[in-house]
Amino acid sequence: MRLVNRWQNWLFRLVIGLLFVIGSLAFCLEPVESLPYTLQPFYASYQQKINALAHIPLPATQDSCFKAGWAQESILPSLPTPIAGYTPRDAYTSVRDTPCVKVLVLRLGQQKVALVSIDLLIFPPNVHQLLADSLRSTSWDISELYVGATHTHSGMGGWADGMLGRFMAGAYQDNLPRFLVQKIMLALRRAEQHTRLAELSMAQCYASDLLNNRISSKPYETFGLLQTLEIKQDKGEKALWCVFGAHATCLSRHSLALCADYPAVLSQELKQKAKASMVGFMAGAVGSQNPNEFGLKDFELIDALGKKIAQQVHTSLQTKTKIKPSRLHLAQLPLGRVPLRLRLSENWQLRSWIFDRMAASQSAQISVLALGDWLWLGYPADFSGALAAQLWAELSESEQRVVFTSFNGAYLGYVVPDHYLKRYERHETREMNWIGGQTGSLWLYLSRALIQQNTKKQSLNDTK
Repeated sequence: MRLVNRWQNWLFRLVIGLLFVIGSLAFCLEPVESLPYTLQPFYASYQQKINALAHIPLPATQDSCFKAGWAQESILPSLPTPIAGYTPRDAYTSVRDTPCVKVLVLRLGQQKVALVSIDLLIFPPNVHQLLADSLRSTSWDISELYVGATHTHSGMGGWADGMLGRFMAGAYQDNLPRFLVQKIMLALRRAEQHTRLAELSMAQCYASDLLNNRISSKPYETFGLLQTLEIKQDKGEKALWCVFGAHATCLSRHSLALCADYPAVLSQELKQKAKASMVGFMAGAVGSQNPNEFGLKDFELIDALGKKIAQQVHTSLQTKTKIKPSRLHLAQLPLGRVPLRLRLSENWQLRSWIFDRMAASQSAQISVLALGDWLWLGYPADFSGALAAQLWAELSESEQRVVFTSFNGAYLGYVVPDHYLKRYERHETREMNWIGGQTGSLWLYLSRALIQQNTKKQSLNDTK
């Protein structure tokens, strides 16, 4: 009888334990979303937001010239920070490149926009929010700033709190976000003080031989467009602003050198070749795109790649096209507070409430900059080069005046084509794919709608 009771007690405990495990899994896990985005609840609200943007008239201007000014500030802290990129590393022990924030202020009539790029892995969301708060005491608003980052994987860390922030950027340093904001605002103020009449031009060329798609070997899924904005003031001083889609990952993950990677060499080279007083750089559609290594590594690769890109930029400037001073307007397509989830397998993911415990909540948007007859789209993610290539291929030759950039002040992980999600062994479809599901298709839809909307507005503007 006692033996039967023991078995009954053991079986009871086993059942209770199994029920607890099953309940915990059901509480923490859910299937990866497979419902088409057109049937998901947010789709209707996104359509409304796109339509609302369509009804915002572009500000009219009687000015026939842009005004522009630029400045940069060192963001090297007084004490070493961890190195952000790959996984967090110890504090840097040497400085290869002094990290900077670079600001380009553009004016047309009453409209003004500032392009801001920082030598960090991303443009940290907490820094973006703190910057928004700090700008309220100035003549600027955060809605007038188009921000990005060089995406160096050997830059300063310590700028993000929370479990996820520490995973990306190492141990948090309380004073660092405010220090970064102070430097951004100082560069913004100096750039504004030095605005003068200026002529703007764009140059672009294919540099597909300098990068590769690490998931797909299909040529049409690689976006190798190298684009450069040239700004020339009426007194002859010149600045350049480059956008390219190769990850800044030339330096080994084991290095403890603080380094801005190939964008720093690109800047140094173009200052000499193109006689530019400042060269800004923003990471383009970098998702899944690596630099080609040419049998080199570390600093040798950084120097070689930076010089190769600089040469192509310099050559492309020979066939630049002038930007008409017809429009200057920055808008935002709000995405709201997007629920983020961590994938555990091809079909299962952690529920969003768990991710919320790991990272601070953030409101995301797609930035939409109309600059003359050009459109700049800034995404809150590592935006996939394959998605950019697909969008570019759909444009006619006359419409190929679009620039794609990543890291616009919020960060939602990687956004890749839907079919990439089956390649679960890649980190961008696993631990860095936080939205999942049909996001690639959704963002293609949103981008197409914004491009078509811009084309219509530009046509109307040209007829005036």
